[in-house]
Amino acid sequence: MQKILWKSWSMGLGALLLAASGASANDGAHRCAEVVAAELKALGIAQSEIQSEAYRNRFRTSRSGQRVLGVDAWIGLERCESGELVVKMNPQCRVEEVYTVRGCDVPGANSY
Repeated sequence: MQKILWKSWSMGLGALLLAASGASANDGAHRCAEVVAAELKALGIAQSEIQSEAYRNRFRTSRSGQRVLGVDAWIGLERCESGELVVKMNPQCRVEEVYTVRGCDVPGANSY
């Protein structure tokens, strides 16, 4: 009985951690991946040009805990020797801004 309860508890914890990370159990894709793909397509960036893709949550920490303010997708592109394209989104994956950093230049995106 203890073994069954432990397995159920650990499986539940794993599902909770997976949901909190924003990943999908089926394909490992981030929950905002489709929104980012559409944004890249609108900018004329082919899937084959993407070298790396990382998602980072933005948090606000207070005495009552942490709150997710949004999600940033950092995209490494072949055309950028250094720097990345960033798709800044709210917690529901709505795009707030698209910009580049560290010398990466993409037409249609602000550059900082």
